[in-house]
Amino acid sequence: MTKPSIAVVVVSFKRQGYLRGLLESLLAQEDSYPFELVIMDNGSTSPIKVELNNILNQMPGIVTVLREEQNLVSPVRWQQAVSAAKSDFILLPGDDDIVLPNYIGTMRNLASRDESVSLISSSLREIDGDGRELGITFGPPNFKNQQEALAGLLSTASYPMVSSGFRKDAFDLSKAPRTRTAFDWWIWMSCWLSGSASVTDEQTVLYRQHLGQERRLYSSQAFRADAARMLTSIVASDQFARVLQSWNDLETEQFVDLILSSGGPIYGDTRWAPMVQMLLADKFASLGAEPYAALLHAQASAQAGIIPELGALQAMAGSMMLTALPEVTWARVPIRVKWISNCKLTLQWNEYLNIPKSELDELQLIVTCQCDFESSVRHVLRMQIQRKDTQITKTILIDEKPSPRSSFELFESLGTFVGRAHGFELVTTGEERVLSTVRKLRMSKVGSKLERLWQARRTRP
Repeated sequence: MTKPSIAVVVVSFKRQGYLRGLLESLLAQEDSYPFELVIMDNGSTSPIKVELNNILNQMPGIVTVLREEQNLVSPVRWQQAVSAAKSDFILLPGDDDIVLPNYIGTMRNLASRDESVSLISSSLREIDGDGRELGITFGPPNFKNQQEALAGLLSTASYPMVSSGFRKDAFDLSKAPRTRTAFDWWIWMSCWLSGSASVTDEQTVLYRQHLGQERRLYSSQAFRADAARMLTSIVASDQFARVLQSWNDLETEQFVDLILSSGGPIYGDTRWAPMVQMLLADKFASLGAEPYAALLHAQASAQAGIIPELGALQAMAGSMMLTALPEVTWARVPIRVKWISNCKLTLQWNEYLNIPKSELDELQLIVTCQCDFESSVRHVLRMQIQRKDTQITKTILIDEKPSPRSSFELFESLGTFVGRAHGFELVTTGEERVLSTVRKLRMSKVGSKLERLWQARRTRP
């Protein structure tokens, strides 16, 4: 099998210094095979080609520099840059990242494993704005099959996109979402619908974390809405229906069990997940799989705060064997907290949360403060969540004192990260302070609409 060609596509905006570091690391590759380089100047004040012309002339393959005068959201620019690339596979490192010497060789080997491979992915290490290592590594999910992949990707967007790549002709980029994380998520979903992934734990990228960067990627209303739109369009697509129809009974059962045990789509977010999962339930109903549709619909209702009665669940499924939703949906999250920083903001959060000690450590929360690394900046807590069983991590940045709003955001992230429909059962002192917020959420317009849908389904002949 001939090894596929590789294009490195970079979108950059006012980061010539960081971009130079990325380009120098591309020149230092151990694999001498030429690769294509496409750079999109996303409206920088000083044109990239002028600033970095000397180093661009040293690249081993074709170099294309595109320039747009107006800065737009990066997924739009990525679509334009990818369309200019001529290679089989597209790699998308950030303009501020550094690739390790094995980067091109590792990604080419992953792309060459099988002709059905649509996505390739390796591991990364995190660095701060000054290039100092943070001691955090992040690897791709190693899904065993299509059922596990689609169920996992419906539930959570956990992947290292900057150390990943995709086959250019695997899907239509014009249908991609506009927000960055939803765009990355869509690539993974689309590739698993059209093929398979080839992954490795080998580290190939130093991923740079900046103050405020993670706030853009997580817990923003724009991202949640865009992710919901993206997942809804995928679940409603004919391609998704064809995939479901291609599975045998055991494969279908595995997929549904994984969805139920994970707590549902979009981290179990009670504002958007019920809509996505109800559509998934309707898709199964249209295929004649009513028992699976009933279970998915029941959990979607529960996510919105509408807990179905046992009799209604059995009647809708047409089976007396259904006794309850999976226990994992409601279980309390066993968590162990490690407070590393002793700054004022950390102490305030420690006292406010009052999380009880647990002998179990399914979930570990490591809390540091930005002031520990850079004394000149204001206090910003870095709360890194890690699952013991998968080693998958997620980071939340909090730059304010404890409050019902900021506390609710943290509890929601902790709980939904391990697939609980409502996160914690609110019992500790800190959690009780946000109980009223959760109740308001369950009485939202989304909850009211789902209640009407639930009642209509219960009474239909």
